[in-house]
Amino acid sequence: MIRLENIYKSYANRQIIKDISFDVNDKEIVAIIGPNGCGKSTLLKIIAGLEKFDNGKITHKPTSGQKTKPGIIFQNYQHSLLPWKTIWGNIDFALSGTIKHSLERRHQVNQTLVAINLLGHRYKYPYELSGGMAQLLAIGRAWAAKPDYFLLDEPFSALDYHTSIKL
Repeated sequence: MIRLENIYKSYANRQIIKDISFDVNDKEIVAIIGPNGCGKSTLLKIIAGLEKFDNGKITHKPTSGQKTKPGIIFQNYQHSLLPWKTIWGNIDFALSGTIKHSLERRHQVNQTLVAINLLGHRYKYPYELSGGMAQLLAIGRAWAAKPDYFLLDEPFSALDYHTSIKL
């Protein structure tokens, strides 16, 4: 569960987020909808711990005794891909911090590539991918790490209809 209580955030004396409070329970899907520039992406970064906020409280209650681990897919997913690594290398890198044994990591990368239908493209670099394939890579990289929850910022914007439905 994630609980936000009275979250405030401002930039250059301009209030971006004001008094946001809500709970997200296990297995619950929550959508945040609003106009461009209203702070949706900022709020996701705050929840992930990537951005500081001015006031309020965020509580992550893990199901186990450990710290929770988010899977994040950014709106500008192209900027989060490592251009010097292949599709395979991007996913392998995402797992390298948590799965030390290379054989186990290789198995997880393979499973992910099959799940996102990019196994046949595993040796391509991000600049060789279509927008949809690059977005699939970003999704696959987040999914491969088996996060406790996902923070998705327009995660299907470049995907075709059938792929979005499947995911």
